[in-house]
Amino acid sequence: MIRTYIIFFLTFALLSSCKKEKPTPIDININKNKDFTYIFLGHIYDAYGKGRKVDPRVECINFSNYDQIWLGGDLCTEVTAKYSTLEYLNALFNLGSKKTIWTLGNHDVRNGNHEWISEFTKRDLFYAQYTDNITVFNLSTSLLNPLSPDSFLVNIQYDFFKQVCDTITTKSKAFIVLMHNVVWDSVSTDFDASVFANTNYKHWKARLNPEGYFYSSVYPLLCNVRNKGIKVFCISGDVGQKDIREFQYLSNEDIWFLGAGISNSLVITDRKDTLPPDKVLIFRNTTAGFSWQFEVLDTLIKYGS
Repeated sequence: MIRTYIIFFLTFALLSSCKKEKPTPIDININKNKDFTYIFLGHIYDAYGKGRKVDPRVECINFSNYDQIWLGGDLCTEVTAKYSTLEYLNALFNLGSKKTIWTLGNHDVRNGNHEWISEFTKRDLFYAQYTDNITVFNLSTSLLNPLSPDSFLVNIQYDFFKQVCDTITTKSKAFIVLMHNVVWDSVSTDFDASVFANTNYKHWKARLNPEGYFYSSVYPLLCNVRNKGIKVFCISGDVGQKDIREFQYLSNEDIWFLGAGISNSLVITDRKDTLPPDKVLIFRNTTAGFSWQFEVLDTLIKYGS
């Protein structure tokens, strides 16, 4: 029986393919005397980049200003069509660094060659990471579903997620669940995810059974974490194609749902001046607490962080 959160992360790692059999340790780096800043970017592809480029504005961000980079998926329109695209993304984001966490979108995986992603990230398709006194879970919503060739991993991911939720302690001031797809629609009747989500995955399954929807299988586990006194955030990057470019919602169970994405590269010039600006999320992890704010992408580039 796993008795402590630290022991769990040092000894338990998840198989991301049938070829892997040995666990991969999760790095732990605790520094209680430093404030940290993270940036979250979603849906950042350049619609006219021939499948191989991010939005040109993203290339202008000074990522050295951030302690971690959280990528919300759909980095390019055809990420795995060519190996050179992964090389390009690696040069931009340093994909193999533990400071970079990339939750996969449908544009990232739809051409196959998923082994290229693992080659550059040096990690599994989904994983948990404890650093800077927070825990981040990289939840795969685009690749792992009951209809995909990797459907056998759905149960494995759920079991791993449950283990993390069961063993996490207040040594983590926050539990961050990064995902690409918006799968939260059934959490509350107070919002309609289709208004802001590029695609509303309300029927996404967390495991291979009829009760495997987000609300009935994943959400109760998040509530258990929140009841321990740990702040919980679900963050999606599949946002930006609608007129709403940011989303935040606090559930009745005190769990935050956040979404941010960019898509102005898709806009024809006759609407460009009337659309809301593209947004990114900036998080600050300080001795005073854990906070966030939406930043206009163009302003961020112009004035820095």
